[in-house]
Amino acid sequence: MYLSYERYRELGGTVEESAYAGYESEAELMLDHWTLNRLHSEQVTADLKAQGLQGSVEFAMKAVIDRIDGIREARKSIASGTVVTSFSNGVNSFGFGGSPGTSTVTVAEYECMERVMEILPVDLTSECVSFNEAM
Repeated sequence: MYLSYERYRELGGTVEESAYAGYESEAELMLDHWTLNRLHSEQVTADLKAQGLQGSVEFAMKAVIDRIDGIREARKSIASGTVVTSFSNGVNSFGFGGSPGTSTVTVAEYECMERVMEILPVDLTSECVSFNEAM
């Protein structure tokens, strides 16, 4: 767990305590994916603390948790086929929704990921960087 419910509320979070565990788990999975699981390295977390950046992980988690409802809603829209996911005008061709084997990143997910990348050091989110050999 990267962010306790108490700390989440201190940061201004509004998710109810009864629902928090589900939000936190989903947010942690996203954050782990976007940081290439680097936050599980003790050396990485020690370096963040030494640089005074340990709070950045909490802020990133809050940002993800606060956007989960929008991400879920966007995923439902794509899955239900109510969103145009592709378009061609070499005379009209449309695509609605995603197929089960297709990975579609929603605008909500992209915006959330972008916000996380603004908050966290680039070393944590870039595949081009070996952050303390945590890969």
